Amino acid sequence: MRRETFRYIEAELRDYPETRKRFMERVADICVPSGKPPGVDAPIPADHKEAAHWRDATGSQAVRLNELRHTQAVLKAIERTVLLNRELVEMCEMRYWGERRMPWKEVAEHFGRDESTLRRVRNRMVYRIAKDVGFLW
Repeated sequence: MRRETFRYIEAELRDYPETRKRFMERVADICVPSGKPPGVDAPIPADHKEAAHWRDATGSQAVRLNELRHTQAVLKAIERTVLLNRELVEMCEMRYWGERRMPWKEVAEHFGRDESTLRRVRNRMVYRIAKDVGFLW
């Protein structure tokens, strides 16, 4: 796995709680029908290119839905890999999701394992998430 992919998946893992919250808010924003497309009450700018942007509510909604589709795939991959295993949940809470993100040495001491063992567990976890999202074949 490329280093950039590994770092990206680890960043998604770190941001999981906040990403989940934002995802649910965005889904609610899209699903709640307002009866009007975004920007209808705003005056249409004189510049033709900008005016086309303001009138294309369907296109902008399609872009948002596509972004949500990717976010949903990442969230589901994390949930399938991490949330089904209590030890991984506890490890992620200590290392990624807690108020104080503990160093690997402290996490290893908590579990009574060697630091290198937990790093291998982390590597397998990141690999599974990347594979579920579709970054690896």
